[in-house]
Amino acid sequence: MWLLFVFELFLLSTAVAGESHFYNAISSRASLSTTCNQHGGCIKGWFGPTCQKQNVALKRPATQTSVYLKRHQTSIPLNLTSDYAVDGIVSNHNNQDGLCGHTDVGDTTPSWTVFLSSSGHYKIHHLKLYLRNTYTHRNNGMEILVDNQTCYDWSPAERPDSVIDVTCRQPLYGNSVTIRTPQEFLTLCEVQIFVCSDGWFGDDCDKQCHCLDSKEVCDKITGHCSGGCTPGFTGANCQTPCSDGWFGERCDKQCHCLDNKEVCDKITGYCFSGCTPGFNDCQTSGANNASFLTTLAVAITCGVVIFIIVLIAFLCIRRLQMKIKALETASEEPYASLDTETMEQMSETCYTEIAESRCDVI
Repeated sequence: MWLLFVFELFLLSTAVAGESHFYNAISSRASLSTTCNQHGGCIKGWFGPTCQKQNVALKRPATQTSVYLKRHQTSIPLNLTSDYAVDGIVSNHNNQDGLCGHTDVGDTTPSWTVFLSSSGHYKIHHLKLYLRNTYTHRNNGMEILVDNQTCYDWSPAERPDSVIDVTCRQPLYGNSVTIRTPQEFLTLCEVQIFVCSDGWFGDDCDKQCHCLDSKEVCDKITGHCSGGCTPGFTGANCQTPCSDGWFGERCDKQCHCLDNKEVCDKITGYCFSGCTPGFNDCQTSGANNASFLTTLAVAITCGVVIFIIVLIAFLCIRRLQMKIKALETASEEPYASLDTETMEQMSETCYTEIAESRCDVI
């Protein structure tokens, strides 16, 4: 059991963007996967190699212009309503193996309509019809419409096969599909209308979108991404990998691998062998790098020169301040103050000399 658990974890870890609808027959429950294998298949209503193609008509409300009540050939009368055409039972026999929606006698312009969604519109391009394999002439001139827009039609002398894949002449947006004939009876055993799940596109919904914006849902018919392609892909549907030697968004960056035979990573440009001399990261050229270094050297030199000028100016100002202070000190020396005892002795001497008329007072 633990091996099965590990295997399922592996499937979950390798799931890609977009919904998957894989049915694991071993665990009897739906799980995420990008492929279907021998252990299971798609859950009911989902088709394609990656289980990404949904039958949006399955179990949806349907109506028809009249209902045939089958009173004979069975012990219980059968009310062949429109719902039988979307019940998920694939058959082209109107019997107990799979009943069909069937209009009544006297309805000369029969039609059948299925309503796909109450919340939005689908872009419809691909359908599959299972028609009754008897009385096939009743299907002459059949017409298929999407919200009253013609998807496909046959001339009054032509009719579709009993089981037929139909591609609308152009993709049509709509919320309902109508099938009608100019004959008296319309019998539809199963009608399947296919739409890809988000993140997938193509006739079989087996192509994965590669949009630059991971939240964008590409066109489910063409794969077009309005915001451009993710790095490593180009083209109208973003499915074309970059040519060897190129990488990145729009594939406009050239690889620069040391081994000229190596193909760099088409998303990042990474080279296992290293980069060509002159390209320090396999993208930035040596010329650009040298230009950057030159600019850096000039900037450093200018910074050093400015620092030296500022330092010299500071030293000059400091020296000038010291000179001014020295001059101020020198001018104050003749007027230096004396202590009290010396002043008294000088005064006494001066008085004595005055008395003797020998004191020269200035």
